[in-house]
Amino acid sequence: MKKWDKKEIDFLKKNYNKLPYQKISEKLKRSTGSIYWKCFELDLKKERWNGENRLNKQKVIKMLLEHKNKLGKSPSLRETPIPLRSACQRHFGNLNKAKKAAGMEIREYAKQLPKKAHQPSKELAYIIGILLGDGSFRYQKSKERTSYVIIYATKDKELMEYFSNKFKKWSNSKPNISIIKGGIKKFPGGNISKYQETYNTQIGFRDAWLFLKQFKNSPEYCLKFFSKKEYNWLIKGLWDAEGCIRISNKNIRTDFSNSDEKLLNLYKELLKEFDIRYQINRLKSGGTNITISDKLSNFKFLKTIKGITIERKNTPKIKQLIANMSKEFKNTDLSTNFGEQVYHVTKLIPCGHVSTYREIAHALNSKAYRAVGTALNKNPNAPTVPCHRVINSNGNVGGFASGTKNKIKLLKKEGIEIKNNKIDLKEYLWK
Repeated sequence: MKKWDKKEIDFLKKNYNKLPYQKISEKLKRSTGSIYWKCFELDLKKERWNGENRLNKQKVIKMLLEHKNKLGKSPSLRETPIPLRSACQRHFGNLNKAKKAAGMEIREYAKQLPKKAHQPSKELAYIIGILLGDGSFRYQKSKERTSYVIIYATKDKELMEYFSNKFKKWSNSKPNISIIKGGIKKFPGGNISKYQETYNTQIGFRDAWLFLKQFKNSPEYCLKFFSKKEYNWLIKGLWDAEGCIRISNKNIRTDFSNSDEKLLNLYKELLKEFDIRYQINRLKSGGTNITISDKLSNFKFLKTIKGITIERKNTPKIKQLIANMSKEFKNTDLSTNFGEQVYHVTKLIPCGHVSTYREIAHALNSKAYRAVGTALNKNPNAPTVPCHRVINSNGNVGGFASGTKNKIKLLKKEGIEIKNNKIDLKEYLWK
């Protein structure tokens, strides 16, 4: 801050009682706040207002409007000079009441999160999932103010309303939603870009920003903060933001795509918690696609996220396939993990017959053949679960935890003929 010189102080002493702070400010090219505090420091006290210069509500409103015109916008508390702020306090009770009387825009007071909002909940898990997948956090600092804004946009009206309702239930604050109209934009170089109508919300909520940003910075923190009863809402939020569903070979396929490794790892860990099988596909664009393709895993996934939120994803054909799956898996215990399902099917293979890793996977509506082999390699219930009766799809005996020789010995003991480590599937295969 510029130091006061002797000429300025002399001018202030001669004129502090004759001129208003604003006039002195203009003469000395200093802020009115600076003038006010220098008078306070020098113990210069203004005399009582006389009838001509006494302030009243009309004069305060006029001063506020002049200040607004100078700034080009409605002033915040920090942007209002101390003498004007004091006048507003004295005549109206506070600055906002004075601004209301002047017909000016009033900004909300700083909101605070309720105590319960800091605890794990399904609403919070869903909000974090959405913002991790497709939200952003803007932080902007200037001389006048510091902005903390949470930004989320989507082309789906029902998704924005769903997110907005969850945010209100969590924070007791309803986000404002605006619509950005679709259209065509032509760039100087001649390129043309089409953009769709978008629903947008910008949430200026410092408390919420600070609390939610920790999850954006470290997605893996979600696994520590939430318990498994909220994990499905976290998956739902992530998938609603960045997932898609399609029909592939007359079956449903669900995908989640992203390029953030931390976010991808979080999604994979959440799927593992619900024993949902998936495949990883690296995209040419540089991102990664996590795909759920087998029927049972997709059914478990859709049950886990409690249905499809976005209507455009829920086409008539997809609805019909989901209805068919509901009938097919009506009596299936979805809480049983994949390994236990493999052991259950393997126990059904009768003595004197064999099955294959592929056949068992198909019986579970899956294509995870290797996962079947991995589960059988860890079989803790042999020989009750006769994993030695499971061989390769080409008839080859295949591997065995205690060695291939022991596997052949057990199979021959059960009357199965083996030639060159191969079994005739036409004769011995059990489906």
